Amino acid sequence: MGDVETLVLEAQTIADNYGFTISDDGTVTDPNPVKIQWYEKFSHSYADLNMSHLNSNDTKQQEKIDRETRLKECSDAVTSACNKATEVDNDYKTSLDNVANGQATEIEDFNDSTPGLSNLPPENASTEQVAAWWNSLTSSEKEEMVNSYPDRIGNLDGIDAVTRNEANRKRLSNDTQSYNDKKMEYERTISELENIQKDRLLTEDRPLTDSEQEELQFAKQSLESINSKLTELEAISTSLNKSSDTQLLLYDPATGENGHELTHAAISIGNVDTANHVATYVPGMTTNVTDSMENITNDMLNMKDDAEAVNAGSVATIGWIGYDCPPHPLTNNDWSVVGTGEAEMGGQSLARFTEGIQDSRNDGDVGVSSVHQSVIAHSYGSTTASYGVEQVRPGVVDDFCVFGSPGVKEGGWDMNVPEGHNYALGFSNDGVSGSYLGRDPVMDPDFKGLNPKDADTTKTGHSGYLVNGSHAQHEIAKVIVGKGGE
Repeated sequence: MGDVETLVLEAQTIADNYGFTISDDGTVTDPNPVKIQWYEKFSHSYADLNMSHLNSNDTKQQEKIDRETRLKECSDAVTSACNKATEVDNDYKTSLDNVANGQATEIEDFNDSTPGLSNLPPENASTEQVAAWWNSLTSSEKEEMVNSYPDRIGNLDGIDAVTRNEANRKRLSNDTQSYNDKKMEYERTISELENIQKDRLLTEDRPLTDSEQEELQFAKQSLESINSKLTELEAISTSLNKSSDTQLLLYDPATGENGHELTHAAISIGNVDTANHVATYVPGMTTNVTDSMENITNDMLNMKDDAEAVNAGSVATIGWIGYDCPPHPLTNNDWSVVGTGEAEMGGQSLARFTEGIQDSRNDGDVGVSSVHQSVIAHSYGSTTASYGVEQVRPGVVDDFCVFGSPGVKEGGWDMNVPEGHNYALGFSNDGVSGSYLGRDPVMDPDFKGLNPKDADTTKTGHSGYLVNGSHAQHEIAKVIVGKGGE
């Protein structure tokens, strides 16, 4: 029902802004239309030389055109919402018919084109479609999906957090076991070849053959790669063990493709399915799972404690490394950090991730989710987040907060969050904060500036925003629970 909700919000927003009336049957009317008198239509004649009168009439004509255009947009949104709701009802009826006809009683192959409910949604399915599909399955079907296809279920936006956590942990465990098995295999190969080499040098005074040398070199390189991968997996496991209420919401090993050359992962502190407030933190340059996941999880643990201390309900904080964060430009001469390519790809993933949380928590009776979501972002992550918040469905992200930002897309006016709910923090000695990659949010009138410093602040600069117990941290924590700037 996410599309319906978006269309209703769009129609209601236009109606509220222009004073339109939406009747129960969906008819939209303008109780105060702009009326142009017959003589005003000829105000541009040579006989009328009063320029202020000309300008007044021009303004009135434009206002009339604007209201009529908005009236049509509002009416179209209402019509589309009704049509979409009917479509959803029909799809749901079809699904129920499938159940009644015995076409959805067991798990089907992912490539199966039969109309049973168990088919995995297509790759281009919206998060609300994923949520509807998942909710249509029986408990046993869901369990079999998790056990059989953890790699497909764990990262599917629109599925509840508890299930994603279970699937991703299962996949993490499987991968860890697989890499350890391969590690033992290569260690055994290396040991055998090195012993052969040692024996030959002692008894025959000759080295390994060329093919044996190649095999040894390959085994050593493979072992190095596997150890690196195991270190990465260990960083995730260690982070998950930092609290009893962690959830692994994303575990997506690198594929080598553009935008996915690095492993992506997201860990929540707190239950995303039940928390009153859910915050997604987007980090920036040099962030990666191996070197950063543990520190980010610590920061989110501290942030959750601070936010809940505001006494505004339960909180879940997510450390989201869901995109390829740019490296330092001097690393491998990679200057992607000076462009927005990674931010644009990451923003698309972020928008879907937050929409998935919204749709997975839709109330069955009300039809919409009551969760309060915020996106908080640092450094290059704020640029990435701005691309995500700019395209996310209205009504999904309630608050947006950036700190140490090198620039956001377009500006606060273009963000799909409620008016007055964009926030920005920037230390005066933060050399990264500015407008290098977009508009400077600290100077943007559509962002509320929050002071990151008080009398007790000891650490400032680009890395001073998430210091535990700091004033900056507390300002961000208040945003997370909907009390930004208070």
